[in-house]
Amino acid sequence: MWFAWTILGLAQIWTGRYLVHLWKWRLFFHSVLGGLSGFLTLAAAIIILTWNPLSWHFYWDHVHNVAGIVCAVLGLLLVLGGIFALTMRRLVNNDWKTRQMLMMTKGHKIFGYFMVIVVQVAVVSGINRYQTIQPVQNYAMKQGLICGNVFFWALAIAIGEFLLWKRKRTFVEWKTVQETMNREQFDIAIQNNIPLILLDNLVLNVGGFIDQHPGGRFVIQHNLGHDISKYFYGGYCLEDNTGPIPA
Repeated sequence: MWFAWTILGLAQIWTGRYLVHLWKWRLFFHSVLGGLSGFLTLAAAIIILTWNPLSWHFYWDHVHNVAGIVCAVLGLLLVLGGIFALTMRRLVNNDWKTRQMLMMTKGHKIFGYFMVIVVQVAVVSGINRYQTIQPVQNYAMKQGLICGNVFFWALAIAIGEFLLWKRKRTFVEWKTVQETMNREQFDIAIQNNIPLILLDNLVLNVGGFIDQHPGGRFVIQHNLGHDISKYFYGGYCLEDNTGPIPA
């Protein structure tokens, strides 16, 4: 459970927050890690409640038991929510529903952050209980394990925040474009279903980015073959937040 809730939980934060710039593979790993976390949580819950290899007795008046059950249920709900969000983004037609898609993604992210923090209650109380039921009490080991777990968690978050801060301050050197494309070549490429868009006089092939766009693939698909520069400077918006679909 510690591996599923701490290691995989931190990995979920990293792929969801600190590695978003590696968009080609980070969503895949985020999904795989989320599924693995859910599977391990479900398997551990079944083993503990049925096989009970550690011969623990379940009492509702013990913090760890209650926290473990609550975190297991919420963790599975989080995984199911992630599957639902991914399905909505990839398989369901969400034309003109970008705002709803972003709100759904944000809700899943907030729930995930909440869970990563809450599960530490179950982890710390589990360490405390395991040491408590031992024939010989080892308070130094208990305190060491608890402090080590908290330190490891805080260090992983601190490193991620530092790398995120550093990446945001990175200056990307402008590189002169070596290849050019005229209007006729651009139109022919669009007719051949090559996913090109224009941004500040640059021709961009967005075929590998469509499924990774935060607002869903519809926003990119709707603008294939068009100049999207105006959307980056605050003068235009593709969708009106008040609801009506633009003409």
